[in-house]
Amino acid sequence: MAFERLLNRINRTMESWDSHAVLICDTGKEARYTRLAGRLHRYNPIASKYDQWLDSGRAYKNIPIERILDDPFFKRSDQSSFIQLVDFCAYALLRRERSLASKSAYGLHEAFEVVLTILVLEATTRDSVASSAHEKAAPASAILGELGPARVS
Repeated sequence: MAFERLLNRINRTMESWDSHAVLICDTGKEARYTRLAGRLHRYNPIASKYDQWLDSGRAYKNIPIERILDDPFFKRSDQSSFIQLVDFCAYALLRRERSLASKSAYGLHEAFEVVLTILVLEATTRDSVASSAHEKAAPASAILGELGPARVS
């Protein structure tokens, strides 16, 4: 369910940027993620936040993911600095949200604040981290510089 939600957020963000994405994932769930992405490219029922879609009156609408190109690509994290960086960002967020005394002694509960300034926070407006950090962080366009519309998410 979490990966499905992530794919939908990436797809929606790419749609709003008029761009496309390629997914590079850590190994371990290749068959499951590839199968899910393939299904969502064909059939992706999205519930209306207003109980029904205005154009059809139905509770769900098929909105296939079209902004994520191809199936996910997989790379072992021990062979990829990029995957290790993503793992670190996720771990830093986890330690921020659920600090442990044994890790806080090393300052890991504050590590997310360091990477926060380079993250794209446009995917959701309901996240308190995104809302508060958006005011403090430099705009994504300034951080991403020459990447232009083909941003990595």
